[in-house]
Amino acid sequence: MSPSISDDITQRLLREILRGEISAGEKLPPERELAVRFNTNRNTLREALRNLATMNLIAARQGDGLRVQDFRETGEWTLVPSLIQVEGGTVDERIQILEDILRLRRVLIEDVVRSVARQGTPEEILAMRALVRRQRAHFGDARAMVEIDLELLLALVSASRSLAFKWIFNTVVRMYREIVFVHPGLLYFSDDYCETYDAILDACAAHDADRAAGIMKV
Repeated sequence: MSPSISDDITQRLLREILRGEISAGEKLPPERELAVRFNTNRNTLREALRNLATMNLIAARQGDGLRVQDFRETGEWTLVPSLIQVEGGTVDERIQILEDILRLRRVLIEDVVRSVARQGTPEEILAMRALVRRQRAHFGDARAMVEIDLELLLALVSASRSLAFKWIFNTVVRMYREIVFVHPGLLYFSDDYCETYDAILDACAAHDADRAAGIMKV
C-alpha cells in the first residue's frame, strides 16, 4: 500500500527533526506556509502534524503555535528505526542505541523464558523445538535465520501467557525487522545459537525457570 500524502509529509518532517535540520524549541512555520511548501491542503497537513504530535515530536503552545520538542527527552522507542535509517544523531549515539536495544531484548527474554518454564505446554515447547531445527537447517543464511528467530521469539512470548510481554514484543519484533534488514552487518548468530535455545527449551520442559533464565543470561 502506498503511503498517504499526510504520511509522506510526516516522514519528511520527521527526518528533518531527527537530523537536527529543525532544532528543538524551534517554531514551525504557519500552517498556510507548510501547506504551500508540501503542495497540499491544510486538512492533510494537519493530519501530518497530528502524527508528529502523537510521536511527541511537536507540541502546541497557547498563543505560540507549534514548536519542535527535544526528541531525546520526549521521544519513545518506536522512533529508533527512523533515527537509525535517517542517520539522526551522532554515529556513537546510534551505535549505543542499537547496543541498548539488543541488551534490553535479552533482559526481557530472560523473564519470558521464566514464564514459559512455569506455564508453557509440552505442545508449545515441541513447536519451538521445530523452529530451532529450522534454524539449524538454515544456519549461514542470516536473513532466513532472523525471520525464524522472530517466529521463535513470538512463540516464546505466546507461551509465557503475558499480554504485556506480547504487546511489548510485537513492537520489538517490528523494530528489529526494520533495523537489521537496513543494516545487514547486524545479522549475526553465534556458532552455539541453536544449542543455546535447545538448552533453554530443555530447561523449560523440566519447569526449571532459574536454569532457563540463567542460560539466556549467558
